[in-house]
Amino acid sequence: MSRGLRPVNDSERLFSRTLFPPLLRLDCEGKIGPGLVESWTPDSAGAWTITLGDPAQFDPDLRISAAAVASNVSPSGGGGVPGIDSAVPLNGRQIRLFTSGNQESVLHALADPALAMPEGLAFESPVSDRLLELPTQPDQPVIQLRLPPIGDPRDALDQGADLIVTHDPSLLEYAAGRPDFVIHQLPWSRTYVVVQPGSAPPLTAETIQLEPQSLAEAVEADARVAHPPFWWLEVSCPARDTSLAPVTSQRIVYLRDDDVARGLAERLVALAVPGNGVRAAGLETSELLVALHEGSELAYIISLPKHAAQPCRELKDFPPGASIRPLIDTRAHAIVRRGAPPLAVDWDGTIRVVRP
Repeated sequence: MSRGLRPVNDSERLFSRTLFPPLLRLDCEGKIGPGLVESWTPDSAGAWTITLGDPAQFDPDLRISAAAVASNVSPSGGGGVPGIDSAVPLNGRQIRLFTSGNQESVLHALADPALAMPEGLAFESPVSDRLLELPTQPDQPVIQLRLPPIGDPRDALDQGADLIVTHDPSLLEYAAGRPDFVIHQLPWSRTYVVVQPGSAPPLTAETIQLEPQSLAEAVEADARVAHPPFWWLEVSCPARDTSLAPVTSQRIVYLRDDDVARGLAERLVALAVPGNGVRAAGLETSELLVALHEGSELAYIISLPKHAAQPCRELKDFPPGASIRPLIDTRAHAIVRRGAPPLAVDWDGTIRVVRP
């Protein structure tokens, strides 16, 4: 999770992935294919020239330019891409990337969906009640995206929704009794971790007894004890040059709209030694990011992707010296109406609508 444009739940990931393809796509075997970038050409100087295809035309406010891509991937941008020393837009569709290190790893990093997000589309802003109609070929039906479904999601199915991505067992049970729907189990895609600042007293057996299977059973979702490998153990990211005040909070905080994170936080509080004052608190996205960046809380329940195109971008808001302890893995399910438009599952387990 990171500042600004990073989607934070399944609805936002479906919305953004369908709205904007990544610069490059990775398949389930890690092979690189075109996305917004239609071609990429290396030269002997260690540089790449990438060429953008035609941008989406349905919403002029959400187009992305070569200048915006260059800003996103350059070291002076919001996160930059490891291995890219500089990025120069050559014209409206081409960017020259000056790289160092492994060029193949640079291309893999360009699959990070956040790099293709245009300025001005922040998920903390009121896009939640927005209806988008995506253009298709003249003989194809219009694709509508609603974020999120309005009211009870069972009503959305009854009213014609072709796809809902969900963790809700009761909704899955409802759809399983309907012959017009097929339920697809998606890959294990998220790992929930407990993050603690370096200055926080550790959540050890003396304070909170972590019971992995108990935690997996505490959430209303398809969950298992977290399985390795854990990519954050294999990366070395630039240290933030900041000092943190001693942690005095006894809160375990989580994203307010994340039911899985709430269940984990409440279970950890229930396992706490009586009388130590540990409590759970749900925060809005912006509040959680500030608290995480400042390292002001006892612990944070955070959802990380099982696979990360840019590991350091995922961790850049974590407090210096933070410990990361994996708790559980989760996967969503896709409820799909028979005869729905074609769908695909990306390398990171995110489902998207394949636009004709």
